[in-house]
Amino acid sequence: MQRAAREEAEREGPEQEKKTEAGAPETQSGAQAEEEKRAAPNYDGRGPKPTTFGEGLLWVPRVILSPLWLISKYVIAAPLGALVTTAEKNHWPTWLIDFFTFGEEHQAGWIPLLLYDFGLRPTFGVYFFWNRALSRGNSLAATAVYGGNDWFALGLSGARKFSDRTSLSLGASLARRPDAPFYGIGPSSDDALRSRYAFQRVEASTVLEWRPAYWSVLRATVGFRDFKFRTGSCCNDPSVGDRIALGQLPPPPGFGQPYSVWLGRANVELDSRRPRPASQSGARLALNVEEDVDTFNTPHSWIRYGGTVGGFWDVTGQARVLSLSVITTFVDQTAGSVIPFTELATLGGAQPFVGFLPGRLYDRSAIAAQLRYEWPIWAFIDGELNVAVGNVFGEHLDGLRAGLMRLSSGFGFRSSRDGGPGFEFLIGIGTEPFDTGFRVSSFRFVIGSTYGF
Repeated sequence: MQRAAREEAEREGPEQEKKTEAGAPETQSGAQAEEEKRAAPNYDGRGPKPTTFGEGLLWVPRVILSPLWLISKYVIAAPLGALVTTAEKNHWPTWLIDFFTFGEEHQAGWIPLLLYDFGLRPTFGVYFFWNRALSRGNSLAATAVYGGNDWFALGLSGARKFSDRTSLSLGASLARRPDAPFYGIGPSSDDALRSRYAFQRVEASTVLEWRPAYWSVLRATVGFRDFKFRTGSCCNDPSVGDRIALGQLPPPPGFGQPYSVWLGRANVELDSRRPRPASQSGARLALNVEEDVDTFNTPHSWIRYGGTVGGFWDVTGQARVLSLSVITTFVDQTAGSVIPFTELATLGGAQPFVGFLPGRLYDRSAIAAQLRYEWPIWAFIDGELNVAVGNVFGEHLDGLRAGLMRLSSGFGFRSSRDGGPGFEFLIGIGTEPFDTGFRVSSFRFVIGSTYGF
């Protein structure tokens, strides 16, 4: 038996060597294996996903805005991404939430506020909040901000949510500051005449909000506003009073005259877009009207009204949104002889003219068109590129013409969560009117927490 087994092994040896010599090698090098890597299986028979029209057309704004995009990506987004990665790896968000909030469900807490807006005084403060205060539908918030000598602001608000559709909120605020800028009235006001005025403003309001559907919001507001001019200036700029005394500026309407008004306001917003992660393509219409009546001083009143209409295109379906909006504001006298310049239509500070300081432009009406591109950077943080064209004009856009239009442009990122103070990083520029050379005359740099004072 052993002899038979040995003879069988001797016969199989040469045969196995022949198979090995004639067949393919048993192993391959890494490079060969990579070259012969099997293609991805096409299980559903539909082939690779085709490039959409939106993805192709997206290259047009990408090429045009590539310089700003490179700055945004490598100067802003890359460092921010590295910071976010480090924060998540070391569990910073959890530590921060535990440090700044209280309660088992983190329903109360505080947030430090720091804001630097180039051309205005830097400020710091604190924001307190208490959600589900005493009952699940209640919320309370308080804000305190300080900006140096004669600059402070206080705010207190509370809200009651009756249902998913209806809520009532109460709020009051006091703000005193000496650094409000003023350049004059009209579309051609001169940057060389920048001056400052000091003021104190007290406001109180009650707001009823109703959301009959996901695409609609209606707000009704009644309130009170008291405004007083104060003496002084800051920031190495002359005061408005100094400019007037030197004959460099005509006295703006209502300058130096206090006023106290009862106000009524109505807002209607219609927005077809659903919350993320749904597509952000859609349309938005916002209309507002407010009447202010002064019965405490010289009897006079005015009405402010306007609206915004915009279209939004989510070009990739991933909240990368290209939008075009038109914004208008009108202010009309309804009684008396003067509208205080601080109540006129204005552009600057917030959208759409982010390249100008707040209060840069004043007149009886304003119009602007804005092209804007937004994209998500991180949870609750969106990047933004925008360019806007417009200006302020006389009553009912009197004097409107293309040569008087100004351009504003900006890029940066901001928090996208609603409610409470937000965070913003912004670099913007603004120009003179087109027919006076289209020269860049305004530079704006903002970083910190925005809080609405």
